[in-house]
Amino acid sequence: MRQGIFCAVLLVNIVALFCAFNPWFTDWAAQGIVLLALEAAFLLLIGLPVFIHHLRRGLPPRQALATSLDVVMDFLAGWV
Repeated sequence: MRQGIFCAVLLVNIVALFCAFNPWFTDWAAQGIVLLALEAAFLLLIGLPVFIHHLRRGLPPRQALATSLDVVMDFLAGWV
């Protein structure tokens, strides 16, 4: 389930980056940039507090980052 969501998010990001940086799609450039900005804000609003919480609990930074990304992916999987 998570791999499918990851692949879908990756595909959406690739299309958004293509639209944002390709000069042929000037009408879609703003929408691609907005999508990427909203996704970044969404990941920060959910992932950063979880990352800080796990750092305070004593996990090493690499493990805390992996756990926070796991929580974000679980949250996204719950939406699908």
